[in-house]
Amino acid sequence: MHAPTLHSTYDNAAAPTRRVMAADFLLTHPLLPVLRGVFISSLLWIFLALVLYGVYTLIVAH
Repeated sequence: MHAPTLHSTYDNAAAPTRRVMAADFLLTHPLLPVLRGVFISSLLWIFLALVLYGVYTLIVAH
Protein backbone atom coordinates (compact mmCIF):
# COMPACT_ATOMS: atom_id res chain seq x y z
CA MET A 1 0.00 0.00 0.00
CA HIS A 2 1.36 3.42 -0.93
CA ALA A 3 1.28 6.46 1.29
CA PRO A 4 -0.82 9.36 -0.03
CA THR A 5 1.09 12.15 -1.72
CA LEU A 6 0.50 15.69 -0.53
CA HIS A 7 0.03 18.54 -3.00
CA SER A 8 3.18 20.24 -1.77
CA THR A 9 5.25 17.18 -2.71
CA TYR A 10 3.57 16.66 -6.09
CA ASP A 11 6.06 16.71 -8.95
CA ASN A 12 4.79 19.15 -11.59
CA ALA A 13 7.27 17.82 -14.15
CA ALA A 14 5.51 14.46 -14.14
CA ALA A 15 2.12 16.06 -14.83
CA PRO A 16 0.90 16.18 -18.45
CA THR A 17 1.77 19.41 -20.19
CA ARG A 18 -1.58 19.88 -21.96
CA ARG A 19 -5.15 19.00 -21.26
CA VAL A 20 -6.79 16.29 -23.30
CA MET A 21 -9.22 17.88 -25.71
CA ALA A 22 -12.68 16.44 -26.35
CA ALA A 23 -11.72 15.53 -29.90
CA ASP A 24 -8.75 13.51 -28.65
CA PHE A 25 -10.98 11.74 -26.17
CA LEU A 26 -13.49 10.81 -28.86
CA LEU A 27 -10.71 9.53 -31.11
CA THR A 28 -9.33 7.25 -28.41
CA HIS A 29 -12.78 6.27 -27.04
CA PRO A 30 -15.12 5.86 -30.01
CA LEU A 31 -18.75 6.17 -28.97
CA LEU A 32 -20.31 4.77 -32.13
CA PRO A 33 -19.55 1.09 -31.38
CA VAL A 34 -20.88 1.50 -27.83
CA LEU A 35 -24.08 3.18 -29.00
CA ARG A 36 -24.53 0.54 -31.71
CA GLY A 37 -24.16 -2.20 -29.10
CA VAL A 38 -26.71 -0.56 -26.80
CA PHE A 39 -29.15 -0.20 -29.69
CA ILE A 40 -28.77 -3.82 -30.81
CA SER A 41 -29.04 -5.03 -27.23
CA SER A 42 -32.24 -3.03 -26.77
CA LEU A 43 -33.72 -4.57 -29.91
CA LEU A 44 -32.86 -8.06 -28.69
CA TRP A 45 -34.46 -7.40 -25.28
CA ILE A 46 -37.62 -6.10 -26.97
CA PHE A 47 -37.73 -9.19 -29.19
CA LEU A 48 -37.29 -11.45 -26.16
CA ALA A 49 -40.08 -9.64 -24.30
CA LEU A 50 -42.44 -10.02 -27.27
CA VAL A 51 -41.66 -13.72 -27.61
CA LEU A 52 -42.20 -14.33 -23.90
CA TYR A 53 -45.46 -12.39 -23.97
CA GLY A 54 -46.62 -14.42 -26.96
CA VAL A 55 -45.81 -17.70 -25.23
CA TYR A 56 -47.51 -16.47 -22.05
CA THR A 57 -50.71 -15.56 -23.89
CA LEU A 58 -50.74 -18.96 -25.59
CA ILE A 59 -50.40 -20.76 -22.26
CA VAL A 60 -53.00 -18.63 -20.47
CA ALA A 61 -55.50 -18.92 -23.35
CA HIS A 62 -55.73 -22.68 -22.87
